[in-house]
Amino acid sequence: MAQKQETKNKTKIAEIAKEPVSVYHRFLRYPSFPITPRKEIIHSTNEGGKIIIVTNNATIEDEEKLFALVHLIQTGKAKVIDAKIVADKADEDDEEDEEDNNLAIVETSLYQLFKITNVHDYKRIVDSLLKMSNVLMISDFIENNGKHKKRYVKPIFKLVVGENNKIKVYMYKRFLELCIKKALTFDLAIWLKLPPVAKNLYLFLYANLDKNTFSIDTIVERTLLRIDTSEKKYTIKNVRRAFDALKKEKIIRDYQIDTEKKKIKIQYSKKALEKDKKIDSENP
Repeated sequence: MAQKQETKNKTKIAEIAKEPVSVYHRFLRYPSFPITPRKEIIHSTNEGGKIIIVTNNATIEDEEKLFALVHLIQTGKAKVIDAKIVADKADEDDEEDEEDNNLAIVETSLYQLFKITNVHDYKRIVDSLLKMSNVLMISDFIENNGKHKKRYVKPIFKLVVGENNKIKVYMYKRFLELCIKKALTFDLAIWLKLPPVAKNLYLFLYANLDKNTFSIDTIVERTLLRIDTSEKKYTIKNVRRAFDALKKEKIIRDYQIDTEKKKIKIQYSKKALEKDKKIDSENP
């Protein structure tokens, strides 16, 4: 009975979130939220830099509410108005322009977020958005002159809950712009149906569809399994489980894990390859 209800709920999600969502590509390339709470996530980049996500204990469950909110904005189901407020800088060494801290007010309701996420407990939705208001992504890159350059991206500044479960979410305009200009567009309905580790795997693979072979270590790092599992045998087991979940949803056709070479080879489905990718060539 419980399984039938779960299938019914997932069908509802697919109907409501049938339009894709566009999200700032670094949140896909460098999955930012683990299963269990952590203060900070650090990804290394090929250029010798780092992507640091100050999560403040936000998890994948909380990320769902952020993506659902972005979906409501992009499908016209949430009202966006200029807040005419500038938030404080995240750091005194922040090199961003003041306009990067301009805010917009997003007006919607907890009911609208419930319809997408299928989370009946409104308090859980509120708690997730409050956690996301403390999230900060720091891109630390090394320029040709050897100097470090940092850019800061913050999704939410604060949340106000009003009467009749109406909410006002003060969001950073820069984040909303990056979700258009420097974004990847993916199937939110499918992503919401996936188990936690498979969610991170889906985001990472989707941002790297031009590659079909990865080291096991890269997959483990990018899916954040290394911090969520302590024993290696359970890590590999969870990697297989995540790939099987993607195979079930026809995101990939198949995969092979070579434990000797520590490589994973993937055959993507036509469904995955046909998805629209929207990334500006400029590095933000």
